[in-house]
Amino acid sequence: MGKKKIKTRPPQKPKIIKPVSFRFEDGNVIVKLDNGEAISNPLNWHPWLKNAKPEQLENVEFMPFSIWWPDLDEGLDIDGMRMGIPSDNSIKTSRSGE
Repeated sequence: MGKKKIKTRPPQKPKIIKPVSFRFEDGNVIVKLDNGEAISNPLNWHPWLKNAKPEQLENVEFMPFSIWWPDLDEGLDIDGMRMGIPSDNSIKTSRSGE
C-alpha cells in the first residue's frame, strides 16, 4: 500500500482590520471597521476623547488596528476596545493622599 499525500495550502496572511470612521452616539464612541463591523465603548472610558475640542478631533489618522489623534497625542486601539479596556487615564483610585 502506498502512502497518501496530504494536500496543504500555503499559510494565509491574517486580514488586517482597519478602522474607517468614528462617531459619538448616546454616550459611546463607535468605530466602524472596514469589514463592516462596528465596535463601541462608553465615552467616559476615554476622557481625553470626551473632552477634546472639535478642531482636535478633525486631525485624525486611521491606521491598521487603531485610530490616532496627533493633536491629542492619544489614540484608540481596536483590540483594546474589543476587550473592553478603558484608557489608562480613565481609571481613578478611590484612595486619597496619593
